[in-house]
Amino acid sequence: MAYAPLVVAILDAGMTCTAVLPAPAEMGASLHISGTGSSILDSVFVCRRVAGATPVGPSREQLAALLVADCVHMAEGGVRVSAGDVRCLANGRLTALAISRLGGAWTRDAGIDERLEAACAALRGLATELEVALLPATVLKALSGEPASTQALTLF
Repeated sequence: MAYAPLVVAILDAGMTCTAVLPAPAEMGASLHISGTGSSILDSVFVCRRVAGATPVGPSREQLAALLVADCVHMAEGGVRVSAGDVRCLANGRLTALAISRLGGAWTRDAGIDERLEAACAALRGLATELEVALLPATVLKALSGEPASTQALTLF
């Protein structure tokens, strides 16, 4: 899971993620991603030292609304949002949620394998709980008004 080391690093630093911002990252014409359905967007994580209670994460509907808003902002900037972009942004939002959920019980002194497994387990559990694999179709439908595909897209 590509995002697990990020979860570990932020938690080891004693921080939490207070915002996730979508940002254009790569040109779709780049040779290594051209025609692959890969994202041209990235998620920028805004992190701060932990102070106080850990916020409760969004429901599936709230997560979808956040992703729609992210995609609308990108479209307003001239970016044509694809399913790969929605997947990437969903992974960013899910990563921030995993950081939030793990933060209160995080043990920096645990072995790296144990910390990475905790991060992977949190990401997998949240993806299942929030039915994140179905979000790209839901978000693209909301953006276009067209019927959503029932095909689930793999995240992480």
